[in-house]
Amino acid sequence: MRTSQRSFAGGEISHDLFGRFELGHYQTGLAVCRNFMTLPHGPAVNRSGFQFIKECKDGGTSQVRLIPFIFNQDQAYVLEFGELYMRVHTEGATVLESTVAITGATQANPVVITQTGHSYLDGEEVYITGVLGMTELNGRYFKIANKTANTFELTDLQGNNIDGTGFTAYSSAGTSARVYTVVSPYSAADLFDIQFEQSEDVMTLVHPSYVPYELRRNGATSWAFTTITIAPSVDRPAGVAIVASPASGTPKSYYAVTALDEDTLEESFHSRIAITGITNANPGVVTATAHGFSNGDLVRLSEVEGMTDVNSQEYVVTNKTANTFELGTTDTTSLVLIRPAGSS
Repeated sequence: MRTSQRSFAGGEISHDLFGRFELGHYQTGLAVCRNFMTLPHGPAVNRSGFQFIKECKDGGTSQVRLIPFIFNQDQAYVLEFGELYMRVHTEGATVLESTVAITGATQANPVVITQTGHSYLDGEEVYITGVLGMTELNGRYFKIANKTANTFELTDLQGNNIDGTGFTAYSSAGTSARVYTVVSPYSAADLFDIQFEQSEDVMTLVHPSYVPYELRRNGATSWAFTTITIAPSVDRPAGVAIVASPASGTPKSYYAVTALDEDTLEESFHSRIAITGITNANPGVVTATAHGFSNGDLVRLSEVEGMTDVNSQEYVVTNKTANTFELGTTDTTSLVLIRPAGSS
């Protein structure tokens, strides 16, 4: 039996609806819809094709991930994440830095560009356009090689020299612009484990092996990664001292002193005593001027540089003096600390 379907607005429907001919979604749905876009007023139109913009930075030698960054219908970007870098693409083009005037180009192998006072570095990519005479350079991306203060050689994106011996002689004009590139904290092998969420001009990125980051857009050529610090804004209390004289046999009590924000009641981290040294010995001896601890006290170490193995660990104070104490484990066994050479 032939039927007439006058609308495809329902799009591709689930197999579970194939027998539900009484539903409106069935009457406007499709079993398979590939390479078509369904429109809300009924028709289905061919999906538009893709346009090649440029090669990614590493030329396919490592993993690259594309992540959308959509602020509104007029400001949308594709973020190219690769090995420790990020690039930005929008409106069918790669985002570039400011243009710099070209004053010469040689008919040589490789082509040598003259550009007084440029700031380019070897390996960076530039886009050249507007050259008169040697028009073979226009509308192309090149890599910088063997740069000097006022010149640089051109290679293709794979590092092969651009042979200009058969090009038209340079006449005048032309500009180059460096491809805008941001240093990223992410290695290529980890890109596809990144989870992200965007709110207006800020994207939050998380990964099991990295601290959380915010990626903030301040302009088309102004993007920045910043670590997210999940910590209270209230300062720790300073100068805290407790003197206790429990009677013999009285169980010890332990206290953590914090500060509270008067308005929001946000709580600070607990007070702390500064450490000025830990010996590479058995047992390790901590130097902390006027620490006030007693033998048997339980302490937790944090923010130690160099000897990072002790961070976030709890130890028992033993053999204390006015300004030092030894570290023992909670079963009172002395602790061996290993300190990397040159650490502090």
